[in-house]
Amino acid sequence: MVHLENKAPPTMKKILLFIAAIIFISGCEKFEENEFFSYTGDVIITDDSDIDLFRDILEGRYNVINGNVEISLPYTRDLSFLNDIRKIDGDLYIDSVKKVNFFIDLDSVGGNITLIGINEISSFDILGYCNSITFIESEFTELEGFDRLLNVDAISIINQVEPISIFEAFQNLKYIDNLRIDSLDVVRFDGFLDLREVTGQLVIDKPGDNAFPELKRVRNFLRINRNIGEDCFPQLEQVNQVEISNTRYLDLSNLYFLPYTVLSLNNCDGLVDLVGINQIEDLGELYINDCDKLQTLEGMSNTWNLSRVGLRNNPSLTDVCAILALDNPIWNFNISNCGIQYNENQILDGFCSNDI
Repeated sequence: MVHLENKAPPTMKKILLFIAAIIFISGCEKFEENEFFSYTGDVIITDDSDIDLFRDILEGRYNVINGNVEISLPYTRDLSFLNDIRKIDGDLYIDSVKKVNFFIDLDSVGGNITLIGINEISSFDILGYCNSITFIESEFTELEGFDRLLNVDAISIINQVEPISIFEAFQNLKYIDNLRIDSLDVVRFDGFLDLREVTGQLVIDKPGDNAFPELKRVRNFLRINRNIGEDCFPQLEQVNQVEISNTRYLDLSNLYFLPYTVLSLNNCDGLVDLVGINQIEDLGELYINDCDKLQTLEGMSNTWNLSRVGLRNNPSLTDVCAILALDNPIWNFNISNCGIQYNENQILDGFCSNDI
């Protein structure tokens, strides 16, 4: 018996192998490490029909969204088909999804991330870049993850429902433009241990002890709501403007280490005088508003180069004579709704009294 062998020419063999490789690759559902398949358009999921639609479109086919992603569901559903998404060029908006356990491979968002009414987050562990992150009315008590995030313009935590522990979140973040943590009790601030510079604004509610141990510069504006913890900013070397609001017990002697030029004190119930504030070396502007128990400006320092002073809605303030003891003249002085009978010009002309 004669055995016939199929001996195709070498060129034909190469062609057949090439075709076979294409068929094999096209049949694979897994992405190569650096392989990207883009879906162009917005992904909007608001009900079950949207889930079914985008599962059929996206699952196993795309890992880049060239558009915005909006997920607004009053319940948690299986959205695991989104786990292959690695990049979103637009904004990511998630509302009312109690548990965010999808987007586990997401490493880049070109726009803003907004998370509203979230109970638990187990995603974003490998997120390296986004424009901003905003948490609104969240119900989680511990915020973890985001530990690979190195580049973000702004982080905001607003109207937190429960006291929160920022535990090891954002632990590698060293620079940020704007950071706002507002309207909540922060139990632990461990998440910002390496933060060294805020190039814009830092708005913080009740910063605890040693909350920002490496922070050296706040280039624009620092606003503190309620009390300042001990050694909260031990390394701070530069800040332009400081505003402190809504604190019942304000010990101004703890502020002397802050090298700033503008100080605003608002709604500070425990503020009676300015004793202790004279340790501040460089102060160019001073504003005190809505401090019901403030009685006197005693404590002002002759080392200040004050150019502006604003006093508003301080009903117990009857003694402003300390202003006249300053060596440098005040170029702009405004007083309104305070417990003293003289206007700005009369006060600067020497008409000041401890009596109304």
